[in-house]
Amino acid sequence: MKPTLAMCLLTWASIAPAVADTLIPVKPPLGSETTNVSGINDSYVIAGSYDDQNGEHCFFGPANGQYQTYDVKSASLCEPYSINNHGVMTGWSDQGAFVASSSGKVTFVTKNGARINSGRANQINDSGNFVGYYTGDDGLTHGYYGAGSQYQSDINLGVSVGSVLAYGLNNLGWVTGYAQFKFDGNYHAFLLVKGSVTLIDYPGAGNYNARPLTINDEGLIGGVYTNGNHTYAFTYDSTAKTFKTIKVKKAHQASINGLNTGAYGTVNSDKGPFILCPVKKAKCAVTD
Repeated sequence: MKPTLAMCLLTWASIAPAVADTLIPVKPPLGSETTNVSGINDSYVIAGSYDDQNGEHCFFGPANGQYQTYDVKSASLCEPYSINNHGVMTGWSDQGAFVASSSGKVTFVTKNGARINSGRANQINDSGNFVGYYTGDDGLTHGYYGAGSQYQSDINLGVSVGSVLAYGLNNLGWVTGYAQFKFDGNYHAFLLVKGSVTLIDYPGAGNYNARPLTINDEGLIGGVYTNGNHTYAFTYDSTAKTFKTIKVKKAHQASINGLNTGAYGTVNSDKGPFILCPVKKAKCAVTD
């Protein structure tokens, strides 16, 4: 299939000039062996997960460590993905994808009355709409829209694709994700805006497998790309069409998993979890 103009790869996009960013370490929950951060809302409340000797648990709260924790009944793991400005979270467990209230009450996401076990519930917006993906009977991964705690419909990119993984959804209804496009047979990051699809590949030799994991209301996308044996966190400004690598000192693996309206983000790395503050430390709204 010949790509339309809206599908042209962003090989002409540029790398943004360096600006002052600050990475603020996230305080681990009490008793944590490892900690990961995922969502962040406009009140700088974060959601994440941590491991201890009893399994993996969910937590949420301010980055200073005043967290609330919760588990999914009968599950050995609990992993939140995002948190909206009402404190509602999405996530997944080995008992199924879920939506959790601002108090941590879990409701499983269902499709045709059955739990979505072979998939995930990803970014949720302030209207309670979210996106995710599941494995269908055809063996392909399908991106979907959800609302409340119910599957609504598959995501239609309007072009011929194989598997679709939807990760990010903002309050404008823009969707970002990762899909196999049949015009070249390769996987590409994508941005879906009002039925128009734009493909996003991180520029530069040796860079590949760019996955967008979140999008804010300004159209700023955060995610991860690969170069050699390293993965790097990145942001992509879909208005200015500029990319930026977010560097974590001495890390071999890093990703941006959440972004709020003010471009504060959550960063996971093999050097620990961080809050990305888009200004110098003295001006950050979050402190360590």
